Amino acid sequence: MFRLGYISLVSILLSGCVAVWGQSYNIDIKNEDYVQVNYDSSVINMGAMLADIKIHCAKYDKNYKHESTIRNAWGINMAVYNCVDKAD
Repeated sequence: MFRLGYISLVSILLSGCVAVWGQSYNIDIKNEDYVQVNYDSSVINMGAMLADIKIHCAKYDKNYKHESTIRNAWGINMAVYNCVDKAD
C-alpha cells in the first residue's frame, strides 16, 4: 500500500512539471555559447527538444553538442548543450 501511494505521489509531482512548463522540457538558459534545458525523462519529446536546441544554435551559425546531464532527486534532468562552431 505504501509503495502504491509513493508511486502515485511521484507521478503527480512529475506530471506537474509538464503542466508548469507546458511541454515535456523547459529551456532555462540560452545564449550564444550554450543551452541549458530541464526535462522529465518519462515524458520527454527528445526530438522536439533537440530541434529547439538546434534552431537556437543555428541562429549563431553553430551546431550543438551535448556537454552534460545530471538528474536531481525529483527525477528531473538538467542538460547542457554547447553551441559549437560547425567545424567542431
